[in-house]
Amino acid sequence: MSKYIKRTEKSVMDGFLERVEVYIEVKLKKCPFCGTAAKTVLEYDDNNEDLHRIHCPKCKITTEPSCKLEDVVEAWNARV
Repeated sequence: MSKYIKRTEKSVMDGFLERVEVYIEVKLKKCPFCGTAAKTVLEYDDNNEDLHRIHCPKCKITTEPSCKLEDVVEAWNARV
């Protein structure tokens, strides 16, 4: 399943931190245990850094959080 995910990217311009929202396309496989469509979750750590994870809303299984969305997508899709 392909969907677009909003991701916040940070850049420093003229000494100011700027957050820019971009949309990237990700393809997630269904849950390997129940076949439910997976969901992406964006959280923030204590330093206000992005943490991504993917989980099944039915089974409640989840990937380990990572600051790189691509890493959790790869981990999730490798499970099937």
